[in-house]
Amino acid sequence: MSRLSWTDPAPLDVERPRLPWWLMLPKWLLALAAPVLLVVIAALVVVFMTRRAYRYPATCAVACAALGLYLLAGWPAVLTLVAVLGAALGACAWPAS
Repeated sequence: MSRLSWTDPAPLDVERPRLPWWLMLPKWLLALAAPVLLVVIAALVVVFMTRRAYRYPATCAVACAALGLYLLAGWPAVLTLVAVLGAALGACAWPAS
């Protein structure tokens, strides 16, 4: 009987994840590329946020108003406003019987 015929591979023996090629570059090159990568990521975030503001202007307006209220009066004012609006919407949705 050969060894291969009676041994099975381990049931949880899976392939290890491979690292991306750019992580194996020298550290000095990664240090040089870091500022460029940060600028690219910042530009992508700006583009993403601009597209969201263009597609969903009402949501962005509400978020900006909540942020402004938070900066002016603090989180209790925002929490109170959300509670009052929630109660008003709940009262409108409550069936009158």
